[in-house]
Amino acid sequence: IVIDFKKDIRRFRKKLREPEQPQPEITDDKLVDWLNLIEEWYLKPEQIPNIVAVSSPGCSLAKSKRTSDAHLLALRAFVWLTLSQGGRADEIRRTRISQIYSDSVTREIMKMRTYTEPIKTTLPKWMMSRVEPYVQHCRAKHPNAIFLFSESEGRTGRGTIAASTLNKLVKGSMMLAGLGPTTKGGYYRVHDLRKVWARWINQNGGSIEEVS
Repeated sequence: IVIDFKKDIRRFRKKLREPEQPQPEITDDKLVDWLNLIEEWYLKPEQIPNIVAVSSPGCSLAKSKRTSDAHLLALRAFVWLTLSQGGRADEIRRTRISQIYSDSVTREIMKMRTYTEPIKTTLPKWMMSRVEPYVQHCRAKHPNAIFLFSESEGRTGRGTIAASTLNKLVKGSMMLAGLGPTTKGGYYRVHDLRKVWARWINQNGGSIEEVS
């Protein structure tokens, strides 16, 4: 115990002496470049690189020459649903296919880790058009799926794509767009960008209700 305790003290002292590296800023222009890159891949699928190979070179999916159309559709839908709803990744992943409509999406948000509450978000047609291709894909290829993306942490129900694969697609796409980590811990998460979307709504004349 004494040896371990001394090691921890030395580690803490070393950390205090090391100057903390500033977190690189993710500018609005960089975010727009990222979203445009995803749209470019969708319009020109033959130009899609292997996104997973960028974020996880040792992954089995990294052996393919390009990202599959299904994975690209999943990435595109996940990014827009997360940004537009300001939701956490687990909430968005557990979006039920049956609760996605032509102009709105309903998701369950966790309250005090004891119960969930349904939240309905009305979305414009141009945004739903970026989600609908994956919804149609899931209804055709995964008729028995319950969740649009993945199973919950409790592994209840059926999904269409593993959470780890979705994370690798998000990270790889951000890296290809020139974005750095969204947190000091080095994570690449769409959820960390939710305040940016709220700010954009506010800057463009949106109401407090829309932001909330």
